Amino acid sequence: MSLSAHDGIAVVKPSQTYVAKAHHHQGIETIAYMLDGECAVYYGHDLANRVLVGQGEQCFVAADVPHAPDNESGKPCTWIVVHSSGKRFRMASCCCPSLMPNWRAG
Repeated sequence: MSLSAHDGIAVVKPSQTYVAKAHHHQGIETIAYMLDGECAVYYGHDLANRVLVGQGEQCFVAADVPHAPDNESGKPCTWIVVHSSGKRFRMASCCCPSLMPNWRAG
């Protein structure tokens, strides 16, 4: 793995997504390790799947899988986010605007 400008420690405040919109990374895997607090991560087709990541846990998102972290806890959370380099060394993050209108409805 290599570090990119998008890797590092992220503090996600309540009712805030880590990235403003649902997105995926072309050819790049994501691992997030929760240092403090908890955060829901919606992922997959239509963001229909949800996993709750708690302190000391990690979340793996495969390359090209749409995802949207969302802090629903009411408390700040802090996690380390690392991306694989994939075949390219440049971070390729693509927004998924078609998923945004309904992803929190579930």
